[in-house]
Amino acid sequence: MAGREKEETGQNPTETRHELAAAAKILGGIAENWDERNQKPVTLLRALCHLTAETSGAQSPSFSFEDLARAAADIDGKAGVWGIDRNGNFDLDSKGDPRASRKVRIAFEDLLTMLQRKREGIEQAFRDLDWFHGPGLDKSRGGGRGNATQYCLILQTLSSQTDPHSTRSHPVPEGGLRYHTEDSQQRRWLTRAMSEGFLLSGWRAGFFVLLIFGSLLLALLFGFVALAGILGWFPLSTTLAAVFLAAVVLAGGAMPLKRLVDDRMIPAPWWLQGIFDPYDDKILVLRRNEAQQANEVVLMRYLADCPICGSKVRIHPGRREFRGRFVGRCGRVPLEHVFTFDPYTRIGRPLR
Repeated sequence: MAGREKEETGQNPTETRHELAAAAKILGGIAENWDERNQKPVTLLRALCHLTAETSGAQSPSFSFEDLARAAADIDGKAGVWGIDRNGNFDLDSKGDPRASRKVRIAFEDLLTMLQRKREGIEQAFRDLDWFHGPGLDKSRGGGRGNATQYCLILQTLSSQTDPHSTRSHPVPEGGLRYHTEDSQQRRWLTRAMSEGFLLSGWRAGFFVLLIFGSLLLALLFGFVALAGILGWFPLSTTLAAVFLAAVVLAGGAMPLKRLVDDRMIPAPWWLQGIFDPYDDKILVLRRNEAQQANEVVLMRYLADCPICGSKVRIHPGRREFRGRFVGRCGRVPLEHVFTFDPYTRIGRPLR
């Protein structure tokens, strides 16, 4: 493990190599739980972690596209996706170059973007293990057929903004757990922007206020139409539709965003959860961005491993039993394996 004394006194190449292998194993285990729509970057990362963890003799082992393509194909069982034919040979494109080279390069570029989104959660996991360095990605660009691009994992200093004191100041209690943040990327521009942090300054602050009051005004408009229908100015079908739309706008727009200002954290409205997301566990957090000296709204999800059964613990509203609170519920036994949730310490204590 990378302790404080190693950070201050330095490490010899053997120690660095061993720590890199250990970091690769940890990161590979974390990546196994990622359920991205595009799994190729995840598979490539797992392949890179596996090769790094198994390789000895090099301080910073690097790998060619051939190494990564074969390792990735072993993981997902989809050799054709990585440019490998039934006989285990590399397919060639019209120029006579291996298709695997381009496939690995594109997947690596996607992986760089993905890890930028997941950086906070990854660094939290390494901080909680008392590391002061974590894994990063690097590559050396090739300059022709004889100098192919090499890909590798490297050790880099963890960001000072990733709650470095949470593990020592707030240890996990007996029977408890610690949550890690997980990105909530969506394809729609608004949810994608909030996943990355929607900074409330300039026009963005005005847009956020417009969402609140615009939703409220729209609800009032539908309410006026409904009232007019009750007075007989509109047919029954129009009246019922107006009542329904007013309720939807209030419940899905104006009221949740108003509560966010007061409570700093709310369940994400249905239009931010994602239609095809099976978990419905995203939350909206209003927090301070110290670097930008402004508040920001972030769409987040928190995950933990259940200390009882090992299943994933996800954050949900407490409902009637824990009204007004967020709690962590285990996916396997959600009614019994229930934990508190503190987004500051990321600590969960058993409630049952």
